[in-house]
Amino acid sequence: MPAETVRRCLAGAAVLAFAFGVLTAFVTAGKLQWLDVYAVRHWMPDFTPVQSGAFDTTGLWRPFPLDVAAWQQALDLWTYPGSFLVSGLATAVACVVLWRRGDTVAAGVWVAVWLLANAIEYAGKSGLDRPPIEWHGHGLAIPTFRNSYPSGHTIRSLVVVALVIFLARRYAVPAIVWVVLVPPFLVISGNHTPSDVVGGAFVGLALVLLAAAALALRRVRAEKPR
Repeated sequence: MPAETVRRCLAGAAVLAFAFGVLTAFVTAGKLQWLDVYAVRHWMPDFTPVQSGAFDTTGLWRPFPLDVAAWQQALDLWTYPGSFLVSGLATAVACVVLWRRGDTVAAGVWVAVWLLANAIEYAGKSGLDRPPIEWHGHGLAIPTFRNSYPSGHTIRSLVVVALVIFLARRYAVPAIVWVVLVPPFLVISGNHTPSDVVGGAFVGLALVLLAAAALALRRVRAEKPR
């Protein structure tokens, strides 16, 4: 059974990786501009273009800008556990718990997956350049979304939720409810476009399946006669 789990997880990860590759090709070619522009105009009620690079360091030390509406602060606070800082601290604490339980392999797997999640985000945001999304068709490109693919918050949120469920299944339901709302909240708050969060979801789910495959492979090796 563990061997079958390994095969299924690897197959699922491969499918998601392929889907991410196709989506990336569409995004960089501008084929999904219509969806992202529609989202900017209709799904982001308080969005205003701001100058920002591929990485906004504000989220490293506070969950939201102080000058935005209360509802946007609430959405940013909801998605804040997916930030680099909070997700990194959560992963570190969880892996220390696993290590103290004697499960050093699982701790190593989850640390590796979290690091890979951030490496993929960095590669995408620094190496990919989508065609500019114009602000209401007035020729003003929105720099916020020029290098925002894929969504690192979405990737890290999925990884952290999977780690929480692995560590304590009793928290599965609230963790899943939280992570399901992260992508739409990222869009509504104007932090990401739909293509960003879909790409992040493909990557995050693929990484979770890779972690599951690695952990199942450990069981396969443990069951082999010596």
